[in-house]
Formats: sequence, structure tokens, C-alpha cells
Amino acid sequence: MQRLFFPAALFAAVSLGLAQAPIGSSRPAVGTGTEPTVFAVQGVPTSKAGVPLAAAQPRLDELTFAEEPGAIWAAARTFKARFDAAGATFVPFLGAVAERNYPITFTLAQVRAGTMVLPFAGNAAPARDGDTIRLPRGTVCELYELTTLGMEQRFTFDRLPVRGELHLRIAVGTELACTATETGLAFGNQLGGARYGKAVAIDARGARIAVATEWREGGIELTVPAAFVARAELPLLIDPLVTVFVAEATTEAVSSPDVAYDVTNDRFLLVWERAYSSTDHDVWSELRTRNGNYVAGAWIDVSGDYWARPRVANNNLNDCFLVVAEKGLPWFATDVVGKICTASSPPMVGNEIWISPNDAYDHSEPDVGGDPVLLPPTHFCVVWQRQQDEFDWDILYQLVTAQGQVLLAPNLFLANDAGIETHPSISKSNGTEATPQHWTVVWEKLGASTSYDIRGAQVNWNGAITAPEFAIDTSNATDRRPSVSTRMDLANGNQWLVVYERTMTPTDRDLFGQLWTGTTRLSPATGVNLSALVGGGFQGQDQSMAAVDSDGCRFAVTWSELFQTSTTDLDVFAATFHVRLGQTLALSEGHVPIATSGRPEDGVQVTSLRSGGGPPVGYGLVLQDAGNNGDILGAFYDGMGSTAPSRLVIGCGGLGIDFAGPGALGTVMDFQLQGVTGVPFLAFGFPVSPLPLCPQCRIGLDQGTMSLMYGAQRSLTIPARGEFFGLVLGAQGADLLSAGGCPQQYRTSDRIDFTIR
Repeated sequence: MQRLFFPAALFAAVSLGLAQAPIGSSRPAVGTGTEPTVFAVQGVPTSKAGVPLAAAQPRLDELTFAEEPGAIWAAARTFKARFDAAGATFVPFLGAVAERNYPITFTLAQVRAGTMVLPFAGNAAPARDGDTIRLPRGTVCELYELTTLGMEQRFTFDRLPVRGELHLRIAVGTELACTATETGLAFGNQLGGARYGKAVAIDARGARIAVATEWREGGIELTVPAAFVARAELPLLIDPLVTVFVAEATTEAVSSPDVAYDVTNDRFLLVWERAYSSTDHDVWSELRTRNGNYVAGAWIDVSGDYWARPRVANNNLNDCFLVVAEKGLPWFATDVVGKICTASSPPMVGNEIWISPNDAYDHSEPDVGGDPVLLPPTHFCVVWQRQQDEFDWDILYQLVTAQGQVLLAPNLFLANDAGIETHPSISKSNGTEATPQHWTVVWEKLGASTSYDIRGAQVNWNGAITAPEFAIDTSNATDRRPSVSTRMDLANGNQWLVVYERTMTPTDRDLFGQLWTGTTRLSPATGVNLSALVGGGFQGQDQSMAAVDSDGCRFAVTWSELFQTSTTDLDVFAATFHVRLGQTLALSEGHVPIATSGRPEDGVQVTSLRSGGGPPVGYGLVLQDAGNNGDILGAFYDGMGSTAPSRLVIGCGGLGIDFAGPGALGTVMDFQLQGVTGVPFLAFGFPVSPLPLCPQCRIGLDQGTMSLMYGAQRSLTIPARGEFFGLVLGAQGADLLSAGGCPQQYRTSDRIDFTIR
């Protein structure tokens, strides 16, 4: 099938601004667009009507591994364990509200055969083979078989210089109390703990015997009877089992989700924070398809450190993501760190990158922007806030390479005055064109009379500040929590949108936006009330926590909104906007429900496919269901509006026409004639009242702007140009010198009408 771009005659007519084009009467209806594909990442959400949404099994039910220098981590829903040269550290999950972790360390302290103490290597490097961790110690090999329920601790002897009673002592370090039980030992407190089962000894023939398993003076002692050792065929295996128990059902809390897209692998990476205890938060990541199918997952951090508020962006050239987070207990100084994660499956996670300066200040709330272009070099840009003292908060930035290297000198400031400047947001990418290419950064600043203003700056792809700090909003209103989009494509004016929440009354916040190109404001200085622009009678609801991105020709805005008179039931909605006449923000589609259960859904983040180097249609969303311990939901939203193509029956002589495609900006419409017997043509133009060509055949296109093209098959590429939004076009076929038509030997097909959306 041949593919063509917008017909030249139509393109010229539209570019000149045809006043007679029937635009307004055929705009898509508000809030009736294509239903977003919503999927559960963790948990099974339902809509307000009680209809289950598409669900995926929680990946944390699987056994997963992560490596760091000199150590290997294993994790499942009820535990995590670290293996290094000293041995194993088992950390039972006792609930997100546990005041801290309660680890149990197991270190082989002594091996004795008869009266002979056997030497062993105390510094064996751990090696992983599938679900088994191996610590070869010479005389004995220490192994750990991992499952989703716990770990089997095994000691294997391939040779024994003395055949006598075999005695092992394992030093144990823990704050948990140890008690003997019928099945072995229990380490626990009021929240739960771990069980260390009675060991058995098994020889190469399968003969087995119970092994005395005793707690003595801070350690576990395992004793195999001498008679069994004397007749055992080597290798000899000693095998206890470690599992988790809880006093009552543990609560799991996940939060702070984010999402980015990689076009090469056509995958979204979702990241979020998991509370393991009050002093240990981890970060998990998952690759997902556009319809929500799970591909693979990986721990960004599963250590005993406190990683919080992860954010993610994509580097298209290197097919990787950078995940950043704040590290450290929130009541002490925190730092900004990150890790590179590959976009291929399974995702490979790199070493920790220290991004913020190594000083005594508190560095927090990081955000990260990526780079979609394929012209090297390409980098990530990370922004965050730094607290110097109670009354002085600054905004800093840093570039990170796709190989995980910090590129610039430390202490690079976007805002460094004596005020309080916080909550930075950076565009998801720095734009699809190589020139100009920069990230936009916005943040809030505490102004006079306790009101808040919005400030901004722009950073070039190479780290230079192309636009120093400038004012976005300086009104007397309280404007907070800004979010900023990637720039539109150059063909659409290089514009960008900043969205923020404004306090209207103590119980009502509205979303406001400002449209900019470069550092020139196109919207009124007071901003555009997006809540009013969305319409539908929802402006009076409290709307907050907005996020925004651009697909190159539109902007998608997402937010949380209180349901009716509730003070706790937050729902998540989306809307798309385009630009009229190069400077006026207009609604494309409004108030599209994303998550509307009876529980609070919030924390929504959005990325366009375009920000990851993809096509200009479609957005990935991620949010949390905060009312159910923070289940994570994902969604794919096309953002195109709702008007579907329609057919006007004006054909004659049996000439048929078929079509496919949404008729949206940046997409393709396919047309094909059926029953051709002569010379086929397809015509495109503005629809008009049908004019008779003969008693049977009519033409329904404006002949002054109509483009006539030879062939029975054509693909029409609709430009990703915002000014075309709302235009109504028609397609009609003709078959010349054909039998069965008019006396003039031609036939016409029905007309297909479609509104560009």
C-alpha cells in the first residue's frame, strides 16, 4: 500500500487558514474519548461501578536477585537476604510500620570432625547459580537455596579427614529473641520473625538422620552423630531451613510511582518505592508493554538503605533509563543517588551513582529528564532541592551520562538566593530535535504574604544554562506543585506547558497552566484556568497533584480530583490540549477517567511516547491507590479525542470504499477501493453538500481544495501539527472507464468523513 503525506492542495489551503472549513461543529465531545487501558501493577483495582480492571499478578511474589560489589541480594514478598564473604543476612518482612529492620546474620564459626578442628576459608566470594548462592570454603561448601518462602542453608562435605562426630557452630547476630520450638528455633518479637528448622544430614546414597539443632551462647550448633558419619558415603549434606512467620498479617506499603518509555524496545519502565520498615525503603522497577503486560522486573535498590521518591527518564540512543531517588533517613540528611537500568529484558541495573555533592546539607526531591535524539552525545539531567538552613532552600542540577558517570562539577545552581525554593520538576526529555535542545525546569518559591510563586530555568543538552532563572507566576495567589512538559516539536512552535495548582478557597484548588515558547509567555500572566477549560461541571471539585507531558503536537495533563463531597475519595483524570493560532491553549479532550474507585488514587505521573523517541500518539501513566496500602496502577492513554470516522452513502455502481485508522494528528489513515473494474482514483478534500455528476453518481468534496490521486489504495499521513486539530476532511473514490456506472463510464464511492483529533 502506498503512503503519502497530507495532499499538497489541502496542506496549502489549511496553512492559509481557510475560514470556510467546517471546524467548530464537529469537535470531539468532551470526556468521551477512547477508554484508557488501565492495568494493575500491584493489587486488583475496581471502578466505582465495581467492574474489575485488568489485573496483573504482583511481581513481588516472585524471587528476585540484585548484585552489588562483593555481595548478592535475594528478595521475595516476606523476606530479603544478603550474601557476602562472611555468610548470610536474613531480613524477615515484619510490616511497613516496623520501627526498623531486624536482620539475622549467620556466619560459619567452627567446623569439627571428631576432635579435629577443620580449617575453612572465611572470606569466600559469593557466586550465584540460578536460585542458589554458593560460598566455597575449601573443606566445606556453604550453600543457600532460595525460594519465595525462605532459604535452605546447606553445608556440603566432599571429603572428611576424620570420620567422627561432625560438629558445626554458626555464629548468629540479631536483636530478635531466640527460643527453642518443636520444629527447631524461632527468632522473633511481637511483630514476627524467622524460624530455623531442625537440620537433617543426607549422604550420597540418600540415607538421612536428624541433626541436633541447638542454641548456645549466641550461636547455632549442629551435630551429626559419629556412627552416621562413619558409614556415610560422601558428599555429606547438612540441611536446615529458614522461613518467615508473622504475629499477624503484615502491611505492605508502596508509593511514589513514576514512568518512562523506550521506543527501541517499545517498553515502559515503571518504578516505585516499597516500605520494608520505617528505616528501610526499597525501589522496584518493571518493564511493561503498552497494554500492561509484565515483561521483567528488577530491584533498583533492595539493600538496607532508605531509598525514597524514585523518578525515571529514558536515553533513546543508549536504550537505558536513569532512576534517581533520595537516599537516607528523612529525619537526617539525605542525598540524591541513581542507577542506570537497561531497557532490554531482563533489565540490568548498574552500580550506585552519587549525584548530589558530598556535603552536610539535605538534598531531596530529585527529578530527572532524558534525551530522545539519536545524535551523540546524549545525557540525563537531574534536578533537586537543597536545604542550607530553615530559611534557605536552593535548586541544583547535574548531568549524568548513560554509562552512569556524573559529568559536571558539583554545586551547579538554578536558584541560589536567600529564599525558600522547593519542589523542582524537569521536562521528561529535552526535545526531539537536535537543535535547539534543552530541558525546562520549574519550581515553587515562597513569596510575600506566604503566597507561592512559580519560577523556571532552562538547561542545554551539554549542561550550560541557556535561560537563567525567570519568573513564571508572580501573582498574589498560592500557586504550588508545578509540573512542566517536554517542548512541542519545532513544527508546532517549540512550545511548552507548565501546570500548577492554585488555591481558590480553603477547600478548592484549580489547575492552572501557562503556555510558553522559549522564555516568552504566550498565555496571560495570570495563567489559564485549566479546570474551567476542561468544563463539564467539575471546576468546583478540588483538583491537585497535576502532571503534564507533550507528544509533540498536544499536551496531556493528569491530576487527582475529589469525588463529589468526599474529603478522602480522590480519583485520577486526564485531558489533552492543543494550541490554536500558535498561542492559545484549547481543549482537545477533557475529564477522561483513569482510576475512579471508591478509594483515594493519587500520585499520578505521565510520559508521552514522544519523550522516549516514539511516535506522537500515546501516553503512559502510573499512579497509586493510596487507600489500599498503596497499590500501583498503570494506564495507557491515547489522548486523541473521541470522534470516529463516519460514512456518507453517496456511491453508485457498486464501487466500495474501506478505511482504517483513527484520523488523529500524527497517525495514518488507510483507504482502499473495492470492486474496481476501470481506472481507480482516490480524492481528499473538505466535505460539501453532494453534487450530482449524473442521475446516479454524486461527488461530495470541495473541488477547489480537492486532491485527486491515482490508485485504489492510499495511506494518508496526517501531520502532527496542532493547528489542524478539529478540521473535518473527506475521502471519496472514483472508478473511470468502468462498466456498470454512469453513461459516462465512471462510478463514485461513498464519502468517508473524519475529524482530525
